[in-house]
Amino acid sequence: MVFQLLFSNSCKIEVITYKLFEHAALLDYNGKEMWRTAGAADEGRHVDGVQSGDIDRDGKPEFAVYHRYRDGIMLIDESGKTLWKHPVYALGHLGMKDVRRNGKEEIFYSNSNNANLLTVFRTLDAEGAIVDELEISTASSEFVVIGWPVIEIRPNILLTEENEIRIVDMKGSTVVQLDAPGCRTFGKVKAVTVRFQKDEPAFLAVRKILHPDLAVLFVFDANGSLIYQSAQIIEGSMQPSLAAVPVDETGIDRLLVGHRHGYGERIIEYSLAQQN
Repeated sequence: MVFQLLFSNSCKIEVITYKLFEHAALLDYNGKEMWRTAGAADEGRHVDGVQSGDIDRDGKPEFAVYHRYRDGIMLIDESGKTLWKHPVYALGHLGMKDVRRNGKEEIFYSNSNNANLLTVFRTLDAEGAIVDELEISTASSEFVVIGWPVIEIRPNILLTEENEIRIVDMKGSTVVQLDAPGCRTFGKVKAVTVRFQKDEPAFLAVRKILHPDLAVLFVFDANGSLIYQSAQIIEGSMQPSLAAVPVDETGIDRLLVGHRHGYGERIIEYSLAQQN
């Protein structure tokens, strides 16, 4: 079971959760299920994932529930009403980010039918219409939309490839290539920017799943140099998490990595001092 906390403009806290290959559901803060959606199992339709974002800028979250090989993308509002469906034959990955810098999230997804080593990225607006399309020469359909190396400008696309991580802008041009020994095109990826020092450029932390039981953490400084790398065993079926949490008003972040450990959860904190 995978979950994400949501905070609306009214300070209401909700939890969006999904069970792989089964259903997605929205829970209130007390754990009461507000709605549930699922594919028809007898027709081979299952929920592969869900992302949330304020796609219409009304202060309330919408939910992009997706099916990789059958139903494509379905947008659901906070009440559980299906707003629209967008067919995708072979969906690789999906995120909800403000990729156009217009103050609201868009749905940004890739195709996984990239045997010709070309991956197509498409952007959907609040009505489900394609507003941007980008073709990049890469075998990887996994990506992260991230504001790095420069956080303040339009975000870039992070791609994981053979022994490297590539940062590409929204026009398809390579911004920087980072050495990442052991990295592969397949497997889920998470990435965050983290400030270990006050008023200093942000570092980049990348968590790459290389195998159902193995993940690797890469940390790069602002110049793109690999300063830390660690392979970690994944215990249990829960996907490991990665987060940069601000400590206080100083702007210094805590880099947290969490995954299942035995019958509980383990959270590891990294700092710049530990990496040296």
